[in-house]
Amino acid sequence: MHPLQREILGTPGGAIPFERFMAFALADPQHGYYARRVQSVGRDGDFSTSVTLSGVLATAIGRWARNAGFLRLGRRAHVIELGGGTGELAHALLAALGWWHCLTIRYHIVELSPALRRQQQKRLRPGSPVTWHETIESALAAAGGRAVILSNEFVDAFPCAALQGPAGARSEVYLEWPAGLEAPREVLRRPRLEVLETRSSALALPRPRVEVHASYQGWLATVATRLSAGALLTIDYGGEAEELYHRQPMGSVRGFFRHTRVTGAEIYERIGHQDLTADVNFTDLKRWGEELGWRTESCVTQREFVERFHHRLDHGDPATAFLLDPEGAGSAFRVLDQRISS
Repeated sequence: MHPLQREILGTPGGAIPFERFMAFALADPQHGYYARRVQSVGRDGDFSTSVTLSGVLATAIGRWARNAGFLRLGRRAHVIELGGGTGELAHALLAALGWWHCLTIRYHIVELSPALRRQQQKRLRPGSPVTWHETIESALAAAGGRAVILSNEFVDAFPCAALQGPAGARSEVYLEWPAGLEAPREVLRRPRLEVLETRSSALALPRPRVEVHASYQGWLATVATRLSAGALLTIDYGGEAEELYHRQPMGSVRGFFRHTRVTGAEIYERIGHQDLTADVNFTDLKRWGEELGWRTESCVTQREFVERFHHRLDHGDPATAFLLDPEGAGSAFRVLDQRISS
């Protein structure tokens, strides 16, 4: 019997929220995709990110950090990257900042995957100002609560709650797994109070199915208690609530197995062997941050961000053209700049 099936059958009511399923499938220490299965990122890996396709994003981030003065947060500046992939962003960003800044920077990577951590350590040369952490709390403690936090395709992997039905009368998607079935199946239950209390902008939309990243809201609140000064730069695919669910009226959850998109009942197969993700609702992210006392400096498309901070773009380069495509990645990815001052 699958460990998750055993857990579900032992749960009162015999069902778990979709959010719990997603957390198990991605982060369970023994069976989760990120914890045990993912081996690499990029063209030859399990999935690609903007950073693995081109260095222009890292260069833009470096210029953004310099222009905003974040490299003068105390005697030593601290940069925290959440999920370091292959180490390509850290490598490119440190190169973009230049040797002088590297003398005063401490770069921290928070990484869950042992395989990816090994790749990062191999990519970043010995003597580079990089340390690794298993939790954001540890990284913030090392930074003394003053840091620039970089989140690149990080929020989309947070477990989300799924809700279905008309606005004002939604049910939450749960999963049951009766004996004899090869995979779990969906059932609808009354929404949990913690999901409703997020006051997510998606809940009021007239769409058949929406997601709420309640787990990220909780994570953000934890960070807010430990970050006294600095910024959080969030790069991810998604958009404002209205446009997001105009494009995805049946919700945005999907999986990726060996670079192949997976939807419908197939997301419940190969548990722990495929990536799961959902689009990011930037309307929620901005409001949740503002409620914690953070200022929304800007929220722009990836194309707008790169063109603002990268002054020598080669638009003829295929990778750059892909990242800036206004009909593709250039508008599908957003960059949210949130700041807090002591």
